[in-house]
Amino acid sequence: MARASRFAAPGALAPPSIGHQDADHDPAQHVADREVRHRIVNALFSDEIPDPRDVMIVNLIVACAPLETLVHPRDVKTVRPRVEQLARMDLIGREVSRKIDELRFRSPA
Repeated sequence: MARASRFAAPGALAPPSIGHQDADHDPAQHVADREVRHRIVNALFSDEIPDPRDVMIVNLIVACAPLETLVHPRDVKTVRPRVEQLARMDLIGREVSRKIDELRFRSPA
């Protein structure tokens, strides 16, 4: 089983704070963030079939940021095949990723 320390940086998956809700000062949010990080690392470093919500999270992270924001750079080659495998598991995630790519690379009008 992989450990959460395999992430590139603490808070790599934490959403930016919005308004007065600062995740850094909310202990319940901190626990939830750690739980999600742990589930994602387990999904990437194991052969088990992950929960569909974790597959969607992996797809969104990969669509919006380099893999190095999810795992340590030395682990990118190791997890890339697994990320691709997970991406194929989720039809909705593939479509969301495709749409993000379209919007990202669309030329300004």
